Amino acid sequence: QNRSQAVDAVRAVWGITQAGRYSIEPLRHLIEKVVKLYETRNDVASSPAPKQEGISRVKPAHSPQNWQWNVVLESQLFLALAALELEVPTALPPIRGETWHSLQHAYNQGVSRLGRNLVTPTGSVSGFCDEVSAALQTLGIAHSLEVQVSIPLKNGTLLYDVDIVLTGLPIIIEAHGAPHVMFKRTLPSGTQKHRLLRMHGYKVVEVYAQHWNTERSTLERASMYLADVLADEAGLLVRHNLTARGNPRKLENHRQP
Repeated sequence: QNRSQAVDAVRAVWGITQAGRYSIEPLRHLIEKVVKLYETRNDVASSPAPKQEGISRVKPAHSPQNWQWNVVLESQLFLALAALELEVPTALPPIRGETWHSLQHAYNQGVSRLGRNLVTPTGSVSGFCDEVSAALQTLGIAHSLEVQVSIPLKNGTLLYDVDIVLTGLPIIIEAHGAPHVMFKRTLPSGTQKHRLLRMHGYKVVEVYAQHWNTERSTLERASMYLADVLADEAGLLVRHNLTARGNPRKLENHRQP
C-alpha cells in the first residue's frame, strides 16, 4: 500500500510541475505527504533489523514493506522538487538536507546511467541534430552537440542534457524529431525543461522536424531557414550570403560521421 501511495503521489507532483500550474496549499500538502513517504522508507531501509533472542529477524523478500524506490521514481521526485524551488518555493515544506542529498545522488546516478532516457522520451534524433549542426557550420556559428547544462539549487544542482549550445552565447537549440513530438506539440518533459532553462537565462530555440523537412532540400535552404529561426526566437542576427539558387549542396552529405 505504501508503495502504491508513493508512486501515485510522485506521479501527481510530477504531472503538476510539468504543467506549471500551481495551487499552493493543496500542493504543499501533497509534497509533505510524498516527502514523508520517502523519508520513512529511507529510515526503514537504513535502520538495522530488530533482533529477538540473538537471531536477526529478516522480512521475506516478497513483503510489501521491503520495496525500494527506484532511480526513475526518485529522479522524478527530485526534478519536481527542484522545479518547485525555482518556480514556487512557498509550495515546499521544510525538507531535510539528507533527503535532498539522497534524491540528488539518485538523480545523478540516473543521469549517468540513463541520460536522456531517465525521464524524457526516447528515440534517435542524432541524424536530425547532425543536420542542424551542418546548417550552423554553414552559417559560421560555433557550437557544441549533446551538452549538459546545470542550474544551481539551494541544496544541489539540476542537470539537463540539451541538443546544441552556441559557443559563448546563452542560446540552446533543441531539435524536436518525431520521438519528441506528439500531435505537433512538444511532449510535457520538454515544456518544463525549457521553462526552467529560460528562467535561468537561456534562450531556447526549438526546431521542429515537420517544419525543417520542408526546408531541407539543400544545405543552403536549411541554413537560411535556421538563420530566420535564430533571429525570430533568440534575437540573433546572422549575416550570410546564402542563396537557394546556384549549385545547391545536398544536406545529407554534411551529416556527422
